[in-house]
Amino acid sequence: MMPQLSPDGTKLLYYSDKSGNADIYSQPIVGGAATQLTKNPLGDIRARWSPDGKKIVFERGDKRRNQHIFMMDANGSNVLQLSKSGYNYAPSFAQGSQLN
Repeated sequence: MMPQLSPDGTKLLYYSDKSGNADIYSQPIVGGAATQLTKNPLGDIRARWSPDGKKIVFERGDKRRNQHIFMMDANGSNVLQLSKSGYNYAPSFAQGSQLN
């Protein structure tokens, strides 16, 4: 599950296999339903918010042959693969990092 609180303290980011596959979800802290942000045959795990809460980095892979780092907007759109080779895991943003 590995939950993480959003920088503004209003949402929880986590992964779950309740859909039958590991996917990333966002859940308001007070009221409201969870929103599934990813849906991919490979597992999406270890999601982390950017310092401004506008982006999310996460791992996608099968844990056997590949594991790569991806980034998306906080609403699950504009998914971008950041790593292309090797076995990549545990993404995070550096404090003070900015995305343009």
